[in-house]
Amino acid sequence: MTCEFDGHRLDVRLKVVVRDPLGFEQEFEIERIWLLVIVDVWSRAVLGYHVSLNREYSRYDVIRTIENALAPHRPRQFTLPGVGYGAAGGLECQAGTATSAPGLSPRHHAGTLQRLSKSAPSAPLSPSTRR
Repeated sequence: MTCEFDGHRLDVRLKVVVRDPLGFEQEFEIERIWLLVIVDVWSRAVLGYHVSLNREYSRYDVIRTIENALAPHRPRQFTLPGVGYGAAGGLECQAGTATSAPGLSPRHHAGTLQRLSKSAPSAPLSPSTRR
């Protein structure tokens, strides 16, 4: 299975209002968000995604995207009335067609994560072993 990682910058203007523990409202303005996705090249299915609210995404955002691609997708519970997934909504791995594309089944994701954890070095590579 061949995958691609893509980062998409969205220039938006959002105002976020949160209430602090003392009951005062704090306002934050967000001018840019990043949508990071991992896509299966063969089927063009999104395997995982992450939304970063920072001005630039970091290596931690990339790691979170990879984690989301390897873990089974859990549908979100929406709290607003009338908001939810449409008939064709959600990720490919939770649809009935997941087994038609190679590598999209949850079993494959578990096997991939297990292989990655076994092949990861336990200590940093020395300069002589780096490629």
